[in-house]
Amino acid sequence: MQKYGLTEKAREKLPPLIVHFLENNDADKSEEFQNLIRAVAASFSDESKKAEYFRLIIRKRPTDTSLAAMLVNENLIARRQQKEFYETLIIRSEGINSYDSDYKYAAVRQRLWNSADAESVYEQENDYKTEAPEADRIEWQKKYLDLLFELRENMEAAKLIAEIERDLNNRYARPAWLRLANIRRQIRDGKADIAVIENYTGIAVADVVTAIKPPDVERFNDVMRLLKEEKKSEIAAQISESFFARMLALEQFDAANFAGLSRAFIQKGEAEKALQVLRLMIDASDETKAETAAAQVSTMDIIKAKAADATKTPTAVNKLTNRANALKIAAEIAAEFQLFDASIAFRRESLEANPTDDVNKIELAKMLSAKNEVEEANNLLTQIVNDKNSLRSTRWQARMMLFAEIPNSSFDSFSQFYGGNIADNSNQIDAAESFYINSLIADKDAETSARQELIKVYAAENKFFAALKLAEIDKTAKSDALLQTLSDAAEKVGDFQKAIQYEQSKSNGGNKIRIAALNHGWSEQNRLATDFSVDTENTKKL
Repeated sequence: MQKYGLTEKAREKLPPLIVHFLENNDADKSEEFQNLIRAVAASFSDESKKAEYFRLIIRKRPTDTSLAAMLVNENLIARRQQKEFYETLIIRSEGINSYDSDYKYAAVRQRLWNSADAESVYEQENDYKTEAPEADRIEWQKKYLDLLFELRENMEAAKLIAEIERDLNNRYARPAWLRLANIRRQIRDGKADIAVIENYTGIAVADVVTAIKPPDVERFNDVMRLLKEEKKSEIAAQISESFFARMLALEQFDAANFAGLSRAFIQKGEAEKALQVLRLMIDASDETKAETAAAQVSTMDIIKAKAADATKTPTAVNKLTNRANALKIAAEIAAEFQLFDASIAFRRESLEANPTDDVNKIELAKMLSAKNEVEEANNLLTQIVNDKNSLRSTRWQARMMLFAEIPNSSFDSFSQFYGGNIADNSNQIDAAESFYINSLIADKDAETSARQELIKVYAAENKFFAALKLAEIDKTAKSDALLQTLSDAAEKVGDFQKAIQYEQSKSNGGNKIRIAALNHGWSEQNRLATDFSVDTENTKKL
């Protein structure tokens, strides 16, 4: 009927059939019914009219939740139109049973006056794990809260948070997602509370806590993602510094904690303190200097400020990195923030400790070349080229850096790969493509990034299908830049679902605005492609 311009008349006949089906069935019990709903949704060009159409149907089935759940779960209704559907799901879903509670939390709450203290004690005793109530309403409230924040309906989000907290009051500790939502609400209200964030992550705990655990890494990462999304870099820097300082104050001498505090200092412009922390990390990994290093850590002002009552802290089980790895981390952080002299010093120290580490030699040679210390850099590279015990891939890389002639050996994967690099750098795209293909033909399992480089070349040549097909074969980790390239390629060929998939695979979860735009593109594509028709035989069954 859509072919003949009778789409609206076809839709008018369906509501009684849909309502009749829902009287005795749930939407997810029939694939045929689900396909009908998808087709109807795709036939609308006006999102408001679509929402009103389904809203009227749902009102005629006052106990059903399955249709509304399908519409929001599959985004068949535009995000901005979903509010009433979520509200319907919340009202119609079963809430927390009046007799249900987390007995562990309830026991803690009974012996403490303050709910914040009770929450802190409970989480320390349970390693930051909270028991969630089993209720459909809570799950729908959680999803609705995400939608409200996405739509920037902050006042509505605040009301919903308060409503959920009332339901949980004295029976369950607030789950991590709800506390994180409250932090987002405070930030958007312009009232970010550092103390609330530190309590959530475990950087700070209530005085009544008798056994203190280190801060929770997962919660810290969640907070940092939130602050990045909300563009609160200053608060993020402050929390980051506090987190790693607290970790070291509790003698958690993992390399990650030294590195994290060092980065925090650098971002504040305190490079000297940052390098001091990196040196302490290296010394802490040396058995002969570890004890002295630990004592020096404890004397730093920022560490002393985050110290805890020793009687409340367990004996730390340190995961110290080995000295070689500590030197590598220190060199990488120094180079990342353009502290090249310090990075070179760390690399030289590493070279002295392990003269056979070719990767370190190459990195050192790169930095020396950048500082015009060419002779020393070339000596290091020459050592690698002449060392038959070095990996073939490393020798090829050193040869390329020396600008030595690279023989064009079609049977040698590395020869072809570096030939592709040279062609690529010279903007000879066709030649680069041939080199990378030959590299894969010579040895598809060679330790090169030929496959990913070829994906980039295909995308640059507008060979989007080829780039996407090759990406399916490539099982190695992909950088955010490559994921962006693939997402763009998928969008250009009209594969919006794949474009969304690549966008969401980025380290930060992807750009929500772009994801929403891609979802809209997919909906439009689906609407235009749908040949809407009603099979009278099938509708009779409904």
